[in-house]
Amino acid sequence: MTMKLYLLNDVAKILRKRPHQIVYAITSGQVAEPPLRIGGKRIFQADDVQRLAMHFDLTSGKEAIWMKNT
Repeated sequence: MTMKLYLLNDVAKILRKRPHQIVYAITSGQVAEPPLRIGGKRIFQADDVQRLAMHFDLTSGKEAIWMKNT
């Protein structure tokens, strides 16, 4: 089974947020930093995207579309 990996811009598109909103949530300590980094870039996995969706309250209703995009 292959594991899908996402960069910051990918996650921003999935969650329909701007990248700086995601970075702020991480750097301010509101959301945990993704454990993977390659070349200084954050690498997000599905559970990281889920955690961000819960932070931005995107887990219910039509905003749950992100789950289909992952």
